[in-house]
Amino acid sequence: MTNGVAKITLAEAFAIARNAAKSILRGLADESTPLLDESRYLEAPGCWMLFRNPAIVIPESRILSDCAFVVSKHGDFRSVPDFSDEPQKLGEYLAFVSSYFVKHENKSV
Repeated sequence: MTNGVAKITLAEAFAIARNAAKSILRGLADESTPLLDESRYLEAPGCWMLFRNPAIVIPESRILSDCAFVVSKHGDFRSVPDFSDEPQKLGEYLAFVSSYFVKHENKSV
């Protein structure tokens, strides 16, 4: 526990992201298609970054659905830009989001 707030597990983070992805990716995949790429994630001190299943194609009309999913180590969720095609930018963004969650871990975010 940190500051009285229990940390979640990676499995719990995937469950949180999966639940959010149902809304964000609604209508882009059938019910049998996994929404997340369960084999790919990044971890930082304050959060995990999870990614959609690459088999789910995002049409231009749904460009805001083309995102990554960040879950803090305390269970807070954010959808963020997916910079997977730009590894340096992806790493920088992960560090930025992680530091935000670490800084605000005992405050409402």
